[in-house]
Amino acid sequence: KPVVGTPDGYVWTSGPYIKPLALATVHIIKQAYPDLSVIGGGGIANADDVLEFLLVGADAVQMLSWAMLRGKNVYKKIIDNLPAALKKYGFSSIEDVKSAELEKQELSGIFADIDHQGALILRHEAGDQLITAGDIFFPAS
Repeated sequence: KPVVGTPDGYVWTSGPYIKPLALATVHIIKQAYPDLSVIGGGGIANADDVLEFLLVGADAVQMLSWAMLRGKNVYKKIIDNLPAALKKYGFSSIEDVKSAELEKQELSGIFADIDHQGALILRHEAGDQLITAGDIFFPAS
């Protein structure tokens, strides 16, 4: 009988499927803890993805899944493509990206939040708490 995940029900999700949640989580953590250094990762496959993580508040990025699928040369390709991506979006440096202000938009549907104890919570726009993922990022001491 195949078993997926740990006995506690946790499984590994990576690659492009996790990117929207990873971007949202980086942004939420950085908003809640602006002095905390955050390394973003999850779904990074190109220079545009790197810029997205920096725009939502990541101080650095990490990538593994895409390199496992496409080979270690993807790291050099992404680095080589960063200047063109910066230019494409009107930035002159990585620091310009990191200091850019995001335009706030109203959320609809389900969105992620962090409660006062540091637990990641998924909420419905009507305010209903759907899932509490527990003290994943900031365990209560």
